[in-house]
Amino acid sequence: MNALTTKSFYSILIKPVLAFKEIFSFQGKKSINSLILIGCIWQAISVTLSYGRDTTVWSSLIAQIFLSVTIGWLFFYLFAQIIYKSLNFFGGKGTYEDTKIISAWAFAPGIFSIALYITLIVFAGSDFINGGTAKNIFTYINIALGIWSFYILVNGAVFTHKLSIAKSIAGIILPFFIFYLVLFSLTFFI
Repeated sequence: MNALTTKSFYSILIKPVLAFKEIFSFQGKKSINSLILIGCIWQAISVTLSYGRDTTVWSSLIAQIFLSVTIGWLFFYLFAQIIYKSLNFFGGKGTYEDTKIISAWAFAPGIFSIALYITLIVFAGSDFINGGTAKNIFTYINIALGIWSFYILVNGAVFTHKLSIAKSIAGIILPFFIFYLVLFSLTFFI
């Protein structure tokens, strides 16, 4: 990562709006592939540790990273497109490119925590699969990181789409609400 990206990475964790001002004034702002790749790896680690399999942690983690990286790219762009359309529905002024950038930077808390996850895997190992204390600690960390990522995404939507905080939250939550409503409705017809 270059100096701007490193500085932006640390500032986005604490002051997302100031970081987005810096990121969007930089010409290389479209270079988000490394964030997406590392974000997919973070998701793989998160899923593996949350839903441990009957296999070893390492074999499950390697398989999950492979699947997450190959399929994760598609889902990332689909997620960014859905969020973009939803934010525009609420009057957002940002572009799809802006939405991809804020979505990629929303991975920052998870990327920051990868070292912690690896440490937990090394010291706790199968404790995650067996539902021990380490898995409970991981669950709380994962919830906090999800809220933190959501906070960054909302601030990015406020900055790029020129929406209020309430409209940004609604624009981000609406697609998930509709998805779960459709899924819930389908359970009655099946």
